[in-house]
Amino acid sequence: MEWYGKRISQDRNVQSFLNHLEKFALQYYVNFVQPSKCTDPRKREAFTYLDALGATRCYPLLMMGEESLSRKDFLKLCKAIEILTFRHSTILKRDAKILESVFQGLISDIRKGKPIGEILEVFRKQPAMRANEQFKLDFAEFEPATHKAARYTLLKLEEYTTGKKQAPLDWDRLTLEHILAEKLDWEGRDEYLERLGNFTLLSSEMNEDAANKPFKDKKKNVYKKEKRVQITKDLLNYRSFTKNTIISHQGEFAEKAVKIWSSRNITY
Repeated sequence: MEWYGKRISQDRNVQSFLNHLEKFALQYYVNFVQPSKCTDPRKREAFTYLDALGATRCYPLLMMGEESLSRKDFLKLCKAIEILTFRHSTILKRDAKILESVFQGLISDIRKGKPIGEILEVFRKQPAMRANEQFKLDFAEFEPATHKAARYTLLKLEEYTTGKKQAPLDWDRLTLEHILAEKLDWEGRDEYLERLGNFTLLSSEMNEDAANKPFKDKKKNVYKKEKRVQITKDLLNYRSFTKNTIISHQGEFAEKAVKIWSSRNITY
């Protein structure tokens, strides 16, 4: 607010400055906070994922990217922000102010016209992108802070598992499902209920059928009918599901996560 105050007091044409802010708000910012309003499907997907991660400190960088980069390069920038934010903030839980500083530096780089390769190299060199062992350890015990973050993580694991987007999966029609039910009594419930390994995805029309049924009932009557989500169909391979299964299941996810959220996927 101090910066805005100085800018307005120094600007001879205050209305022009306010019009410029309004343009950014209506043309760009609204899409970041309400991705469903974005008419570009690729950008809508990118903004949906950033929203799921609660990534707000990147907004000034996104606005500069929208204003200055080609669509192709802007989408590369969005992907880099997504990967770094997930590693740095969501899993490693490092100070978000560090990212804010990185993003501010990148705004300056874009303003100077640096090529996208140099911009993305900054992401690849961040400490969070190199901390693979710690990332894997922390992912193995990851408890998503929100259902959006859990859906995002499982969707990315699903895409990696299938090798492609199936059909594709519709974010708005995917719901989050506790494998071991919230309202049933089972060993380790208080500690492991919200672990990622105890979650899967279901098509929205099937979630109500799962409700608070035991795993064997869900497997037979719900998961067996899920035709679209591979990580849910894979649950049919388990004879039972327990606290120890959650641990091993999430450990398998962690092995994949290092490859999914990798600097190799921040591509030029």
